[in-house]
Amino acid sequence: PELGLGVRPGMCFLDSGLAVVQAAERVFLFDESTGERVADFQPTRLLGDLWTTAALQARYSEPPGWPLLPATDGEHLVLVQGRLEGRLANVLLCTTIEDRRGPGGIETQGPLLPHMQWALWESWRLDGERHVAPSGLDLLPGAEFQPGPLIVGSQVLCQVRERPGGDQALGGVTSSQVEGDVRTWLASFDLHSGRLLWKRFLAKGVELAEGQGRFGMRSSGVSSAQPPVAHAGHVFVGTHTGAGVLLDLADGRLLWSLKNQRREARTDGWSGGRPLLDAAGLIWAPADSNHAYWLRGSADLTGAGLFQQPPQAIGGGLALFAGAGPRALLLSRSGPEYTLSSRDASTGRRIDSPFLGPGESFTGAGAASPARAFFATQTGLYLADRERELFLIDYAPLTTSGAAVRPGGSVFARGNRVYVVGPQMLWMFATR
Repeated sequence: PELGLGVRPGMCFLDSGLAVVQAAERVFLFDESTGERVADFQPTRLLGDLWTTAALQARYSEPPGWPLLPATDGEHLVLVQGRLEGRLANVLLCTTIEDRRGPGGIETQGPLLPHMQWALWESWRLDGERHVAPSGLDLLPGAEFQPGPLIVGSQVLCQVRERPGGDQALGGVTSSQVEGDVRTWLASFDLHSGRLLWKRFLAKGVELAEGQGRFGMRSSGVSSAQPPVAHAGHVFVGTHTGAGVLLDLADGRLLWSLKNQRREARTDGWSGGRPLLDAAGLIWAPADSNHAYWLRGSADLTGAGLFQQPPQAIGGGLALFAGAGPRALLLSRSGPEYTLSSRDASTGRRIDSPFLGPGESFTGAGAASPARAFFATQTGLYLADRERELFLIDYAPLTTSGAAVRPGGSVFARGNRVYVVGPQMLWMFATR
């Protein structure tokens, strides 16, 4: 696993006590208390023979890559499955899991069963009875749902990109590989039916890409949009094509938009993980920029401006994963070394944890509470104290039991369980 690149599994948790891991082509269900794998299924099989999606490949991509980030309200499970590939679109899919386990995890009627509630493919909607109808999106052929859908109340929010050229193939190169403006939308769907509630055009822009060949054709490595984040009736979306937009959650009304400073394609940028939005405001570190932004998290009704702090240069930063107010917690570099860093945008003060060992680097996003922070490397899981200048409290190795697996991944936490989700293996730890 590499920070901000490629296809990376993600995780969420159901109220039934199941931990859900979405990998490239399958979804795995684990018992939260024991870590036992209790079921798995292939999301595309729920569509029958109606729609087909292209297999996800671990091809090169610009940050943030293609992070698989399933969403749940505790009962429903919403996934973006597949990618746009030639004439094959991808799918936004909602399922529920019928839990037939009895007391103590004993199966009473059979295994855990996934049930499709609805699915969206380009501008079509499939309901649980397998009836197909227009979805109301009315987008061009080749529209692509972006990873990291978000559930807020009874809404499912997902970015959708329209790439130049529609579904046409040019000399064996798909339209997603051709240079041109990408049009980005945010769409809101009803969680229970998949019906479109509203959609809003966000921005038009060009993706960053290092490789560009003859006839203006890019390399196949293209980025994805930034996963949206919501708080107090507002939703923020970073397009990764040069803009961030704050909308009213109820109807998609525009509150403000900001054009970020874009980096050169060959220079370092952020990993492009989900921004941070709370009552203190918004911290935004887009993958197509070499700056981070501390912004107002609501409409500017008084003319005070959007910036709560001046934009901050990346300064060795790799990934933003926690923070509030002027303070941010980053996976970072200090010269050739890797370190966990805390930055205060109002004072410029920076605190670094002890450096990682020789040859060690970060392998995915971290997880944090107000007092603690977890992050993983290719050797183990680290625990740092945010209240004592990032003092390293504990370390646990990521063992592979002889499997030919490269350790590491992103960190997820729930209750007293901490998980490291890698491309081929899941590690579970208990806190005390």
